[in-house]
Amino acid sequence: GVGCLLQRGSILALRAIFIRHGHLFSNAQLLAVLTQTLMPAIQAGAESDRTSLLNISSESPFVSSVDFLADPPPLPPPADSNLLRLFEASLDSSSKRNLGPAELMLEASFADLRHGGDGDLRRAYMLAKKEDAAVESDGLDEPFPNSWLATTAPSALGLLTDITSEIVVARDPEASKLIWPIVAKQYKTWCVGHA
Repeated sequence: GVGCLLQRGSILALRAIFIRHGHLFSNAQLLAVLTQTLMPAIQAGAESDRTSLLNISSESPFVSSVDFLADPPPLPPPADSNLLRLFEASLDSSSKRNLGPAELMLEASFADLRHGGDGDLRRAYMLAKKEDAAVESDGLDEPFPNSWLATTAPSALGLLTDITSEIVVARDPEASKLIWPIVAKQYKTWCVGHA
């Protein structure tokens, strides 16, 4: 459970960082991050899931586990957001320096996940105020807390979608020629399995 929570939090933090700062990466750097880190980690996470979730299937075309396509998380707030600065001020930090934009989004992502994890980093300030208070449970736990596929896969594939649609498409045509085939191959693997 905790491992999947941390992995999902990392995916959401990477999403926020890429959406806000992806323009700083060159095509070669973005390609290296995708091929050497993100996509191998996503594939390893999927292949290592040995939970009972793998035994469940649906014959209904209306049941989908690709929720991120229907309801994507909101875009992260800008780095200079007042709500993020209020969140930063509410953190117990022994550090003498202010957090950088990426560090702040990472902390906001983890605060969001500790309180339900819908991915809206604009609410991190309100959630941080609840950190010390007892949070009432509604009695509904994640049915597969140890399943990477149930907890993290939709966010991971959503990250690839966001990188492609928000970063690659906005670049020169060379970026699309370079990166899209690699992301499309990952989607194909997920849809039809290994060739």
